Amino acid sequence: MTFQRCTPKTSFASTVSISKHQKNIILRVFGTCVSTILLLVLLTSCHKQDQNVLATIGFRNITADDFIIRFQSLQKKMGLPDNGQTRIEILQTMIDEELFIQQAIKSGYDKDVLGRFEHERIQTQVLLNAYYSQKLKSRQYDISDTELKKLYIRFNTKIKARHLYADTKRQADSLYTLLKKGKTFEELALLTFQDPRLRDTGGSLGYFTADEMDPAFEDTAFALKIGQISRPVRTAQGYSIIQVQDRETQPMLTESEYAKHRPELSQYLRQRKMLRATQFYVDSLQQQLNIVFNEPVLEKYYKALADTGTGSILPEETDLQKFDLNKTEELVRSGLGVWNLSTVQEYARYTSDDQKKWIRNIDTLKEFITGLLVRSFMLSQAKKSGLHKTPVFKKQVRQLMDNYLLERMNQVVLESTKIPQDTLEHYYRQSTSFKGQEDVSEQMGGFEQARAEIEQKLLPLWRKKTKQDMLSTIRRKINVVTYPARLRFLQMTRKEIKGNS
Repeated sequence: MTFQRCTPKTSFASTVSISKHQKNIILRVFGTCVSTILLLVLLTSCHKQDQNVLATIGFRNITADDFIIRFQSLQKKMGLPDNGQTRIEILQTMIDEELFIQQAIKSGYDKDVLGRFEHERIQTQVLLNAYYSQKLKSRQYDISDTELKKLYIRFNTKIKARHLYADTKRQADSLYTLLKKGKTFEELALLTFQDPRLRDTGGSLGYFTADEMDPAFEDTAFALKIGQISRPVRTAQGYSIIQVQDRETQPMLTESEYAKHRPELSQYLRQRKMLRATQFYVDSLQQQLNIVFNEPVLEKYYKALADTGTGSILPEETDLQKFDLNKTEELVRSGLGVWNLSTVQEYARYTSDDQKKWIRNIDTLKEFITGLLVRSFMLSQAKKSGLHKTPVFKKQVRQLMDNYLLERMNQVVLESTKIPQDTLEHYYRQSTSFKGQEDVSEQMGGFEQARAEIEQKLLPLWRKKTKQDMLSTIRRKINVVTYPARLRFLQMTRKEIKGNS
């Protein structure tokens, strides 16, 4: 959500910043007529900006551009009709969200430990995205008609394949060697997979088509002939050795159908090319950084991580001592200098739990730390380019922080929702057939068993009530001004969206 401010039209002096002395100078130099035109231009400028504001909530505005973006997004997802009632409901939702955001700010949720951490995490991610955009998205990725036709055929082709999986390149190379020596997929799958289906079918994946597998896996599979076995292929999960068992292509592919789907195919192929360029760029950065690990320390570090099993990137002090580790020991050196265990912990703060769980062995630990080094380098380059000072960066950070504050307030609503005991008991009496029972202890025993289910059923209604009560309290503290006429006559054009998105 974007917000714009405009000075309220309370008086001439507050609307146009011009002193009596300046006005006299204009009159002497340009004459009354010209000065009047100048003042009208200034007034009209602010008036036009005012017209773009649909609502003012406290210290921020909801603009027509904000509304159009939200409306078209909801319309695309839910097929909403464009009428007065729909517009009012959407604007009211946006106002309620803004009230919650400003209440969260007043409550200090943006400044406490969680808020500061989230703000730093958001800034890091937005800055990385900006750097990727500058380096890769701005490039021109040429798309040929030949490439698009091949892609069209791929989307209309199904491949049946099987694979052997390994966590590391070394393990994958070992499996490939065994295959070359005569071992079968069925034999090796028994040693490779824990999943019963893959283990018992020789690693069979069944049939799949384009955009259903890892991009590197897909590209390799579609390039193989039936029966051919690939060398180990690096994917997002690890390494795979692939064998294609069957291939089926739809027999009736026409030029008219191809022409119909050409725009989507072009967009898809451009995204795939950008993905490949991204991977190539990251790999080249790894080479430039000259990354060298302290292998003995790395091995002890991995053992400490595996021993704790907590998913933490830095074990407790007792675990470090157990494996004869010190936080200040050199773990890796590169073009960025020397990193020890404490440095790794610091730079891993904003990685997700899923990324940390991906560490399964020493090789994946190396890749994890290498990723931190590459990310650190890109962030430093992004800051050198001043990307963190641009309006676009600040706007995106604010939007994501607003979303976070809304989530915090929704959690407050959830925690504050209390369903009265008599309401629960009344619902139970109305929803069961125990009315004829005379044993009160038996009645209440049944209620206690059903209590959790009843609370679950009533929770949405009472959460909504709690939210509305909170909003009523917040409205008494924060001034809200709406402009329904502007909303009613707002032109919902894609041109407005395009220019402001």
